[in-house]
Amino acid sequence: MSYAQAQSGKGISQSVAASVLFAFLSGYVTLLKPLDGLAIYARRVVWTFPGVLLVVSWRGQWEAQRALLARISREKSLWLVLPLMAALLGSQLWLFMWAPLHGEAMPVAMGYFLLPFTMVLAGRLFYRERLYRLQWLALACAMLGVAHELWLTRQLSGRRFG
Repeated sequence: MSYAQAQSGKGISQSVAASVLFAFLSGYVTLLKPLDGLAIYARRVVWTFPGVLLVVSWRGQWEAQRALLARISREKSLWLVLPLMAALLGSQLWLFMWAPLHGEAMPVAMGYFLLPFTMVLAGRLFYRERLYRLQWLALACAMLGVAHELWLTRQLSGRRFG
């Protein structure tokens, strides 16, 4: 097996794991319902840091983290990007907590599943990336899945159509 094939397999398994976690966390948040949204959000923020440390340890990525910290200390302009990255992560943590508690899990899930299409489009337009046949097939399968859900629910972002 080539390096590219191994990385592709790793990417597929990580994508599937992310989707399973997304589904699990949506359901898990509803089990915490006696807590209000702010309490759940605070717990997610607090537990994100140890979670990241656990993943870094498990994957043996400490050297990469040291290199990143050294780069941040050398390139002061990166300090301007850190608040933006924190805001993006914080808004994602909040949205994926808020939606299930307020009956809006389906519109958020649709956005989650539409994101790869946006990424493919951005890659094609801005980076001139080319898709292989298997990637086109994967994209077509994903589009069929989203189209089926749209047809089944007849709604996008909570608004019915058709």
